[in-house]
Amino acid sequence: MRLSLLVVGSENPRIRDFFSQVARYANVSYLDTSPIKRWPDLDRLAESWRWRKRGQNPPEANLVMPKRWRELSADMANWFCRRRFSEIGKPDAVIFTWPQLCALAERFPDITRVYYCKDPFEMWSWGADFIRPLETRLLKGVDAVFAVSRLLASDLAPRTPGKTFYLPNGFCDWFVPEQDFSRPADLPSDKPIIGSVGEINRDYDWDYVEAVAAALPDVRICFLGKLKESDTAIHRRIKSIITKTPNVLWLGWKNYEQVPAYMRHVDILMNFLKADDFGDRRSPLRLYDYLTTDRPIISTAVREAYEHQPHVHIAPDAGKAIELIRGMLGGRLQPDLESRRQYIRNHSWDVRAREFLAELTPIIAAKKRRG
Repeated sequence: MRLSLLVVGSENPRIRDFFSQVARYANVSYLDTSPIKRWPDLDRLAESWRWRKRGQNPPEANLVMPKRWRELSADMANWFCRRRFSEIGKPDAVIFTWPQLCALAERFPDITRVYYCKDPFEMWSWGADFIRPLETRLLKGVDAVFAVSRLLASDLAPRTPGKTFYLPNGFCDWFVPEQDFSRPADLPSDKPIIGSVGEINRDYDWDYVEAVAAALPDVRICFLGKLKESDTAIHRRIKSIITKTPNVLWLGWKNYEQVPAYMRHVDILMNFLKADDFGDRRSPLRLYDYLTTDRPIISTAVREAYEHQPHVHIAPDAGKAIELIRGMLGGRLQPDLESRRQYIRNHSWDVRAREFLAELTPIIAAKKRRG
């Protein structure tokens, strides 16, 4: 019998990528919230409190909620959900993806509750003083925690009575094409290209990037992604590097469906994420995307990159990266493609979905027996 799951907080596209695969094997619905500062007008409030279903997609709702009154918002969302449950039955589990949802999670003691933690939220810009108490409330009430990195899982495990699992990111099946992608017209061919894909911000090691660019003037570093940085000084520095360094090219952002073509037509793919406490607790999505190609891959020494050796080469500093790049461009250190193809079979979102359900199903069963 298929499980029924309610995912609360699915705004992030990566969350949807994952749970769209879970929906192959379970009945999934989504509940998102849009916190606003002022009380909404009644028409907007009423319009938001409706379930919708578009085509073959799972049913979803997006509640407009007053930001200041967290407990009242939780009561209102609970009432909305319970009304839904009275019509179609309670879900087997409710999955929460943000610490701020702790108050709503506390309203569901009769249902298996899961915290799917996609990032070390304490290290986000809102600060640990704000987010840790909320995350602690959530952790105390859930039956299971799924964390995307080993260090993050080890951080959360002592803080929850629920069982903690390591469940890293994956790649979309369509990243492995049935036919070749043509070379994008705006990707130059005058120099070997080192490609970097993903949102561009302070999380990159920009000293590292500058050192690699300076040491390899005959190689072009190409960034594909949005520049999204709120700190004005850091934004200014990053923009200067990616727009004024002679052998650095910034192509902006493309539709996600276009990304595989760019990755397959560069010479080397690199993960420039800073290897600090934050970077070590993340599961770099770009590494999974990179692994679907036949390109050599280099990463800074973030902890999760070591999970992919020998398919990913680790460069703890710019000097090592420069050495690896020269070796790769000289024809050495090329990937074992047969081994890589075997490896990535175990790292798609579809595989992650089945791993998730395999771990979750007995927890649901145990809760129902106790209930």
